[in-house]
Amino acid sequence: MTDFIVAALWTVLELILLVTGRLAVRALTLGRWRNAELRRNESRILGAAGALSFKVAGQRVVTETGQIVAGALFYVAVVAGVVLWVHSF
Repeated sequence: MTDFIVAALWTVLELILLVTGRLAVRALTLGRWRNAELRRNESRILGAAGALSFKVAGQRVVTETGQIVAGALFYVAVVAGVVLWVHSF
């Protein structure tokens, strides 16, 4: 039972990081980069060019793994900003 709970929590965490990474990539690159489609096998077919991102027709495409990394980095930056803000008082 514990394994099921841990797997479910890990799935939820991964989904949160993925959605955050998708939004961060879209917002920070202002449309110059795009996210790989989740339901298509674009990352599996063309992902050999790069684990986190690759180029297709001159446009950078961020893979699912790259989106998770971007989401994690976003939350690291938020936590660092909050810590620096709290210590400034």
